[in-house]
Amino acid sequence: MLNNGEPFDDFIIESSPYLRTMQTCAMVCKALHVGTFRLNYLFCEHLTPKMMVGENPIPMLTVKDLHSNEERDAFRQQYLDGIDFIDDNQFYDKVKDRYPESAT
Repeated sequence: MLNNGEPFDDFIIESSPYLRTMQTCAMVCKALHVGTFRLNYLFCEHLTPKMMVGENPIPMLTVKDLHSNEERDAFRQQYLDGIDFIDDNQFYDKVKDRYPESAT
């Protein structure tokens, strides 16, 4: 059994930067009484033109348009039920130039 049957001190919860996964992650955080999750840009869709309509979606993610604390707070309230997230661009540079990915 993990942690020898003892309760964990902390949960580290990571999410894809796509809105729908952030919303799901916020629900999980709420259920586990965890107030924050971290974005991980390696958790993303397969970046092919067929799936992404010919444009790289990573630089255009909604979360990348939050430039002020007010915008971020409004986003959290509207979409994440008040749950906070950490966007320290973890792996962003690795992913942003990966489009288009090849299946081979």
